[in-house]
Amino acid sequence: VWTVLTGSLFVLRTRREDLCEAGDVFFEVRDHNFAGMATSLGGVAVDAEILVRSDGERLEFPLDSSGTLATDVRGSLALRFRLADKKDIDFMLDLEDRAKGITSLGKQKEPGNKKNSIHSPTAKTSGQTFTNALGITRSITKDKEGIERFRVQPCPDPDDVERTSWLTREELTLKSSARSTRWLSAGSGKLGRIHLEVLGCRGLPNMDTGILGDYTDAFVCAVFEDAIVQTDVIFDTLSPKFMPWCQRAFILNVTHPSSQLFLGVFDYGGMGKEHDHIGRIAINISNYSANTEYVQSYRIFPSSHAAGKDYGNITIRLRIEWYDEREVLMMALSPPPSMHLNISKKKNWKVAQMTCEGKYKMDSYSFDTL
Repeated sequence: VWTVLTGSLFVLRTRREDLCEAGDVFFEVRDHNFAGMATSLGGVAVDAEILVRSDGERLEFPLDSSGTLATDVRGSLALRFRLADKKDIDFMLDLEDRAKGITSLGKQKEPGNKKNSIHSPTAKTSGQTFTNALGITRSITKDKEGIERFRVQPCPDPDDVERTSWLTREELTLKSSARSTRWLSAGSGKLGRIHLEVLGCRGLPNMDTGILGDYTDAFVCAVFEDAIVQTDVIFDTLSPKFMPWCQRAFILNVTHPSSQLFLGVFDYGGMGKEHDHIGRIAINISNYSANTEYVQSYRIFPSSHAAGKDYGNITIRLRIEWYDEREVLMMALSPPPSMHLNISKKKNWKVAQMTCEGKYKMDSYSFDTL
């Protein structure tokens, strides 16, 4: 899935007559691998009339993989089109201005210097930059004072790109504690809501190769009643910190006051690979007072049996809000109802299962459980 932050928007500058005369507009999907090769997975030919007549609705086209090496591909490409108005053009110009003339430490580039960008160190700094198999650049650099700075993941603050592209360890910690600016609501409950912010993890085990800075690519999954959400991925660090402008903050609508909140930490597996389970924790929300903000760290364990060696910890900020406290007290007299999650992919289903149950099924006999 591409977003504005990953370059999903384009303005095609042409005349309507020229576009319709061209006939079809061709889109191609490619697989980018570690060696820099780009294998075609298929393409879509869209009639130019569709581009002209569409009004921003989502259109899905099946990929045509004939003539490619990926003949077994059965995927599709989702697109939106509409004629750009002045607001659209101004928005795109603003995006271009944000990316123009900014180096890794927020200084203006020299005209024509295309090598420096907000995703790589400047030529005058000493540092190291590696690219993993997913094409994700991870960088560490030093400024003129010799202070080590880290590229902010998954992206700098869209409202302050210059000052948030590269931060010191102390600045990362301070920023991660700031109030979240982007919230995602989930769940069907009407009793109240939980405000959950995943601030970071610390001391995670390395689930990757460790070669050339290839460390754990961490993300957190949260399951509560009939809702499942997850954070952005923070690549190549054993102590990820989630920034307030990224996907880390969730409003979970509550059905029952005794429901448990499950948090699971995973190593992102990438395309075609399973996500590796690191650890999880279960939180009973009935232990928390309403309208009180908590910042707490929990040790995480691979199974629901929280004993023995832990696998790092997770820090969250949590606040519970009830709409009707009398109804909450009445609901607490009965056990929580059974809930169901609708998950379309087996890969995501395993993430949900391990978040709720852990790596081992503690209620069944096996040597793995022992």
